Amino acid sequence: MRVRYEGQSFSAGLTNGKEYEVTEVEPVLGFLRIIDDGWEPACFEPNVSDKPGYLYSPTNPGPFENDRSYGHFVILADDEKGSLAKAING
Repeated sequence: MRVRYEGQSFSAGLTNGKEYEVTEVEPVLGFLRIIDDGWEPACFEPNVSDKPGYLYSPTNPGPFENDRSYGHFVILADDEKGSLAKAING
C-alpha cells in the first residue's frame, strides 16, 4: 500500500508531496503504519515492536505531541480489501 502526504512537512516525519509505504492499517485504532522520513531500520528493536514504521492518524496526520492539522494522505495503491480507503475515507 502506498500514499502521498500533502500538507505541512515536519521534522523526522512526513514531507509534503513525498510518497510513503504503508505497512499496515493498525487493526484496533485504524492508524496507518508508515515507513516515514525518520525511520531507521538499524534502530528497529523487534522486542519493542514487531512491526516496522510509525503510526499516523489516517485523517489528521502529524506529530502525536501536537493536535493541530498538518495535512492529508492521497491513496496511490490500496490492498485488495480497500483498507486504506476505509481508514482514510471512513
